[in-house]
Amino acid sequence: MSRRSFVVTAMVLVLVTAVAVVGLLLQGGVIGPRTARPIATTTPGPLAQVALPELVVVPPSEGGCPGEQFRSPSAPVAASVTGSDGSRTDATVSLGGGSAILVVCFGAVSDRGDATERTRHLVDEPQLPGTTTGPFAVQNALGAAMTYTNTYGAGRRLTEWHVDHDGWAYAVGALQASGGVDAAGVAEQVIASWQWTPAG
Repeated sequence: MSRRSFVVTAMVLVLVTAVAVVGLLLQGGVIGPRTARPIATTTPGPLAQVALPELVVVPPSEGGCPGEQFRSPSAPVAASVTGSDGSRTDATVSLGGGSAILVVCFGAVSDRGDATERTRHLVDEPQLPGTTTGPFAVQNALGAAMTYTNTYGAGRRLTEWHVDHDGWAYAVGALQASGGVDAAGVAEQVIASWQWTPAG
């Protein structure tokens, strides 16, 4: 295996593991009713100006997950795959230096909870290492989304945008390695190009 292939593979494993932890927390009725509290809102700042030459098209799944298309700085390094729990990893995009963007359909909202419940669970009952800020409500091309950022290790950050679309629970995650490209900023620009494809 070449050194580049090893680095890309390691990066994908780190990102998939991070998002898998979130998925496991959302699985099997982990989320219960939450005590209502105010939700902060945030307005995205100026988008990172990076080239997005690749058009990524993910068709709807046979299981019912809608499809989507979006512009990306590069082609995904991993194909769309459905996990044993029914979640679907739609795309993994390397940003170099260990940073990446991941798109996941977790499953039906009725099974995984809505976007507010999913993100509040991660913040109110901390299960992730380091410190977490949010969740914040934000409106973007995904729809009415909830976002939070978890900072851990040596300057690593995981930012996720959770959204519900046609009864399905989605998230776009940006893993920021120490230094390098602003992964969350690039993800915001990718999200700005987002278009949903209805399930057949």
